[in-house]
Amino acid sequence: MNKRYLLGLLTLFIVGTAINSYWMLHNSAASITPSDSSEAEVLEGSDEQVEQSIQINEDIYDDLYTYVSNPQMISQAVIFEQELSFVAEVRGEAMEIESPDDSFVGEWYVTVYLLRDQDTPIYLNISSLEKEDWPQDGDVLKITGKPVGYLYAAYENKRMDVLDMKAVSLEEKRSSTQAAAKETIETDDYKITITDTAVLYDSFDDQTLIIYYTFKNKKSTIAASPIRTHFFFTQGENRLAHTILADSNDQLDSLALKNDLLEPNTELLYYAALKLVEEETPVEMTVYDDEYNVLSMLELAVTEAKQQNE
Repeated sequence: MNKRYLLGLLTLFIVGTAINSYWMLHNSAASITPSDSSEAEVLEGSDEQVEQSIQINEDIYDDLYTYVSNPQMISQAVIFEQELSFVAEVRGEAMEIESPDDSFVGEWYVTVYLLRDQDTPIYLNISSLEKEDWPQDGDVLKITGKPVGYLYAAYENKRMDVLDMKAVSLEEKRSSTQAAAKETIETDDYKITITDTAVLYDSFDDQTLIIYYTFKNKKSTIAASPIRTHFFFTQGENRLAHTILADSNDQLDSLALKNDLLEPNTELLYYAALKLVEEETPVEMTVYDDEYNVLSMLELAVTEAKQQNE
């Protein structure tokens, strides 16, 4: 059955748990840290290994990203009911499904998230695994599973469709959690260089950090900048949210693009606008690949950015 109905009070609990976990992510930078850094090893050849990993798994993550956002299309996908492996982070504890649909009797799920989509969960069915092997909140896992359909749920009068994935096996993923402070991050898919920063006011009159960067699309197809999917910005324990600027802001570099798609083998100047939580605390930029490996950790000074604008 490709489309199932999750009805009743438990539906609210399940989806509510996922959404509450999502808001916890936005309020805590620690929740995107994949594992204890004491367990991670940083090797001299790590950059080469990371680039190879991205090249091998690019199609898988592109496909999953598409169908996590559009799960109702999964039955027409090439990956439907096909075994595949990917890395995702667990949020919350295992949940037993209760529904008038008898096919859910004894079914247990846990919510997992792709690195590039921290907003939308995948519902991972772990019922066939031994209970002692069930994952825990915060685990980063190498998951082997099969997309088998999607689940239909409702929360606060809004519908939510989530990808239904049947787990075949789970393996702990030890991702690198330390990296050099690099202003240029380059993979097989893109090259981004941080060129400048400034502090302006956004459309809501809040102080905003502007990050100017060049983005080169190294793919063979049109692509968007990964600044919103693979780059995380924090002040202390707070993750910074992207915001918008007024069209008439004459202090913004007029040559910088916001989030326009870019043609292959093209490089242009872009900007990101991040609402500051504190006026003086530096902003930490952490860049990940799709397998939760850290590619760069860079501190951006807010006070210097403000002085440049005065």
